[in-house]
Amino acid sequence: QSTTKDMNNAIKTDPIMSAKILKIANSPLYGFRSKIESLQHGVSMLGKDRILAIILQDAFVGEFENLDLSPYNINSKTFYEVSTKRMQLMTFWFSKVSINLLPILTTSALLGNIGMAVVAKEIKRRKVESDFKEILEKSQNYHAAESEIFMTSTEEVSADIMSHWGLDHMLSQSVRFSFDIANAPGDVKHLAIANYVAYNTISSIDSRVRADLSEEMGEFLGEMNFEVKPYKDALLKLMDLENR
Repeated sequence: QSTTKDMNNAIKTDPIMSAKILKIANSPLYGFRSKIESLQHGVSMLGKDRILAIILQDAFVGEFENLDLSPYNINSKTFYEVSTKRMQLMTFWFSKVSINLLPILTTSALLGNIGMAVVAKEIKRRKVESDFKEILEKSQNYHAAESEIFMTSTEEVSADIMSHWGLDHMLSQSVRFSFDIANAPGDVKHLAIANYVAYNTISSIDSRVRADLSEEMGEFLGEMNFEVKPYKDALLKLMDLENR
């Protein structure tokens, strides 16, 4: 329940986090007209929700001294790139659709794959890595492997973590139902749809933008009564950023 002033006062005691916030605020993603030189200005421009998501992700991953995602055949660099690119996609997309929804959706984009770190750790603890990898290799679908071994998914675990942290209920529910849209509560269904598209466009196990899914995701959004053009424009902008 802190204010942006409270956040600024807390963050400025941490030089590394302060530098990270300023770097993000000055990145091409946001395209602010003038350079953000003070932490207070950066916190104010990014907003409470986005700052909170950035800090939570950093703090969460920091709990894992050696983030081992080898069961998914990825490393920590891919893990970070996935969440960052998803946030970029949501920012480009919903800045043209609904500014009011941006805080929730950029947070769900940034934190939607954190459950993977917990699942990977549990795979190691239970010594089922070979079984998990075998299913993953055959199906090329991490959800299939998670479901068969644990009867859950990255997104469900992420949602549980968000609930445990006391984050917005709509945020956690939109992540929980991102791959179960048919059963999503009415008040979060539109958010779950946006997450589903973002999570498919940039898979949790591959940080490359899936441009080949553009038409499929566009058709899906049309069926869900979403305007398709903002998504496709955002995708092109993200691909341009990726190719620089």
